[in-house]
Amino acid sequence: MVDVFLIGVLVSLIKIATLADVSLGDSFWAVCLYSLLLVKCVSLIDTSWLWEQFFPSAVVAGIKAGDTHLSANHISCHVCHQVNKLSNEQASYCLRCKSKLHHYTPENNLQQVWALLLTAVVFYIPANLYPLCILSVSEKMNLQPLLAG
Repeated sequence: MVDVFLIGVLVSLIKIATLADVSLGDSFWAVCLYSLLLVKCVSLIDTSWLWEQFFPSAVVAGIKAGDTHLSANHISCHVCHQVNKLSNEQASYCLRCKSKLHHYTPENNLQQVWALLLTAVVFYIPANLYPLCILSVSEKMNLQPLLAG
């Protein structure tokens, strides 16, 4: 989230720079460097290795090497990648991290992707037309939509 904060600060800085003289101190550049290093550090973390080091995966009976999702006897956790036995229960949970397991259904996944894409397109238009920022300088209102920069 630090990267999102930094982008927000930069957008605000550009908007304010049109109204006033803005100078950047040493702490601004330190926060920028911190943000870049934090994003790089998080991108290099191997979460699978961490899970195996702190909570080794459990061996599940009835599942052998080479089984695929077509054999319909196991399900993999999206969080810790633990292979779990497939159950017919409504809600099943991972053996290692206790997160809810989600079944792989390609036809539902495609429908969800299309629904999210169409919703994004619908909200994209008003997001660019309505003002994002309202600046009031000397009792003069200045509406700034997203496309104005």
